[in-house]
Amino acid sequence: MNVPVKSPARAGFRALRKGKMPNSTRQKIEGAFHEKRGAARQKLGEETKNSELESQGRTEKIAGTVQKTLGKIEKLAGK
Repeated sequence: MNVPVKSPARAGFRALRKGKMPNSTRQKIEGAFHEKRGAARQKLGEETKNSELESQGRTEKIAGTVQKTLGKIEKLAGK
């Protein structure tokens, strides 16, 4: 039985999970997620004076930015 979707955000998450979303959109969403998670890890590392966690967060944040940019490029290229 299908449950009606109540919000566009939830519909987007379901589409992402089921693989029904264009790859460029998926790249942008996943990139934004990694940016936010990396920023949080970096901040936590700074607050706890854990240089390894801070470095991992910085790396993940940069990787998220790159992934998001690749999604934008894919969309412009029409893939």
